[in-house]
Amino acid sequence: MRSEYADVFYAQKHKNTKNTKFQKSFPRPDKNDIIFIGDIMQANRPLRWVKNILILALSVLCVYQTQRLWFDGPVNISITSILGLPGARSGVIYQAALAGLSRPKRVLVSEGGNVFLSRSHGLDAAEPYLAARKAIEEVLLSGEHAASFTGAEIGWAGYLGGRSVVFDYGYSLPATAFTASFGGSQTIISGQIEAFDMIIFTADDEDTGRVVFADSLSNPPRAVEFIIRETPLIFRADGFVRSLHFSFSILSGTLFANPVFMPQSPMGGYIYNLPRPRGPLDNSITNTQNVSRLLEPFFDNFDAVRHEYSEGEFIFADAHTIARYMDGYYIEYQSWRSADKTIDSFEAAYAEAVSFMRKDISLTNEIYLSRYEYDGSSYQFYFDYIFRDLPIHMDDRLRALPHMGMDACIEITVTRNSRIRYKRYAMAFTDGRRLPLANISYQTAFSDLERQNAEDVPEVLSLDLVYQVDMLGEVRLAYRMEVDERFNYTTFPVRD
Repeated sequence: MRSEYADVFYAQKHKNTKNTKFQKSFPRPDKNDIIFIGDIMQANRPLRWVKNILILALSVLCVYQTQRLWFDGPVNISITSILGLPGARSGVIYQAALAGLSRPKRVLVSEGGNVFLSRSHGLDAAEPYLAARKAIEEVLLSGEHAASFTGAEIGWAGYLGGRSVVFDYGYSLPATAFTASFGGSQTIISGQIEAFDMIIFTADDEDTGRVVFADSLSNPPRAVEFIIRETPLIFRADGFVRSLHFSFSILSGTLFANPVFMPQSPMGGYIYNLPRPRGPLDNSITNTQNVSRLLEPFFDNFDAVRHEYSEGEFIFADAHTIARYMDGYYIEYQSWRSADKTIDSFEAAYAEAVSFMRKDISLTNEIYLSRYEYDGSSYQFYFDYIFRDLPIHMDDRLRALPHMGMDACIEITVTRNSRIRYKRYAMAFTDGRRLPLANISYQTAFSDLERQNAEDVPEVLSLDLVYQVDMLGEVRLAYRMEVDERFNYTTFPVRD
């Protein structure tokens, strides 16, 4: 039976029209619409060989399992862990989806003198990042908790004044979820700090290093320090951006509400590639056939899906799922079917979200988790794109379009019963042809903010350098400043 929620959704959409085309293209199913697997086998006798192969495979598995039980005793094995199904906590797919949770927004390497070089894309090829991950593994296996600090006790200058590597997340990452992303359940980190937004790696000498988990967003800030003795850290910034520097606000004396890394171009300016956006059907005709290829992976049985087209909007739906594609750049999905599992933690919801996003075949750019929210019954994750080494954000007018209403390029909600709602600004970004030269200065961003708010200058919580895309698909370099705790931002263009 068709979900009544789906009918309500479409009734509201078409309540002001007299068009009955939707009723014709989405008739309510009757008994003739119900297809059983036995009917398929009778109608398609050549498919019987599939059933025979499945029976043979299961028989072999049973013999193998019986042998292991007889000779070796009980074995910790299950069908879900073999298949790696999302929701199987030990499953391969579940752990692979969760692994990306430990990926920071950017990795910074100190050059000394409060100058940090950054890298955000292709981190798996960055030696400082890979060495730092091994240091985290040592902390989880045999790390030695050295000290905990609060507020002014935190020795930022000692941690960041010399050689250091920083994982900058930009949001408070739960420590238990972070540990789970490494495949563990240890409490060595979560027992000392509940969440953190940056990890600092520094070395006292060749034999001893320190790993510091810092929550700079809490009031007051907190930090915990662990000693490592087996893992050598790497402080060479090979492959990092050298035409853009970051400085740490506390070390430079600049007052923010929170400690932040501030962008600044050295002498000569910042050389960058301006990204070029293209839609998921950029090289194809936007018709039902091509859109169906785009949305088919979202459905379990696409043969049962009906569709309609109206005023630039393609709608595909079955009894419990709706997917929309419109304006050449927007994809939305919503399902009202509940799964037979309960999402009871941040990490389980994250893994469910990432597993679902893998169905979006047009999602090709690197992304990062910019923040999340939890309302007691569902988790909402906000992802943005990374192009080269800077985030991509939508401007205010694009974000506020009626059919979008988005705060990030990708928003996905996961409920306790695994229902999904997914929205994406479905552009892919490639290298543009222009290579402009920009003078990056956080002081310029502050001047613009003061000029715009002469009577009441708001407190700045964070500052970032981003690519900003507008309704016409034009991209420009901009400063993005968070000006209150309601995730409100103001942006100013960078002057070339």
